[in-house]
Formats: sequence, structure tokens, C-alpha cells
Amino acid sequence: MTISTPENVKEVLHNSLGQLEKFEECILLDNPDHYNIGDHLIWLGSVLFLTDTLKTKIKYATGINGFSHGSLKKMDKCPIIFNGGGALGDLYESFQNFRESIIENYRDRPIIIFPQTIYFRNPENLKKAAKVFNSHPNLTLFTRDQFSYEIAIKNFGNCR
Repeated sequence: MTISTPENVKEVLHNSLGQLEKFEECILLDNPDHYNIGDHLIWLGSVLFLTDTLKTKIKYATGINGFSHGSLKKMDKCPIIFNGGGALGDLYESFQNFRESIIENYRDRPIIIFPQTIYFRNPENLKKAAKVFNSHPNLTLFTRDQFSYEIAIKNFGNCR
């Protein structure tokens, strides 16, 4: 199938993301708090997919700058979802450090990473990320492209 029309794109995304277990509520992290309009559109797509398609209530949504461990710990143990984009890797270290911190500190919750491009300049950073990701008992990772998928298969073998 080609993904040359909005309908094709929607079908591919729904087929992939539709494999997720159903959940009534979630936490959505990585709200863009910068001026890249593309990231805001990805965020909006995530919100609409969760609320309109999955009928999921977003209990807590924030970006890195507004994040509070105290607020998150008060939430029920519903899944944590990271917004998709192009920031999984060491190109934007603050986002990767934030992601790894959440994965390490919330092992008792399912974590889902919406479609991401994976790019690491430093192989040691990839090894560190692999150790963190693979140690989580219930981490689902979606990728945006074939290159990222191949990196994920090779390095994140314990993830779904």
C-alpha cells in the first residue's frame, strides 16, 4: 500500500496504532513547548487519535518544562504515552534524558512511545538507551521509518 493520500496515511497509522491494548485513561508527555509548528501538529494528531479514535481520557499532559513527578505519581497507574516525532536519540539530549528518566522511574506502568525517528551520533548513548528501554517490563515503541525500525529491532529487543 502506498501512503500517498490522507486516507492511506490514516489507514496505515490506525492499523499500526490499533494494535495497542485498549485503555480508558492515559498520561501524554512530550507536549512541544517550542516553536516548531510541525511538532505541534504531531501533538494534535496524537491527542485526536487518543480522544476521538480510542476514546481515551488524557488525565495529564505536559512537556518537559511543565513536568512534575509529584503530579504524575498522584495519577492512577494508567499508561504513559510519549508523543511522536524526530527526537529519539542524542540529537536533542534533554528530550532523550527526560524519556529515559520516565522509563526508569515508572516501571510499574505501561509506556508507549508514539512513532519516532531514531538517531544516535554516539554509539555509547545508544547502548545506554537500549539498557534503559530493554529493562522496562512493558514498553511499546513505534518508529516512523524503516531505518529507525531496523535500529529498534537490533537494539531494543525487549520492547514491543
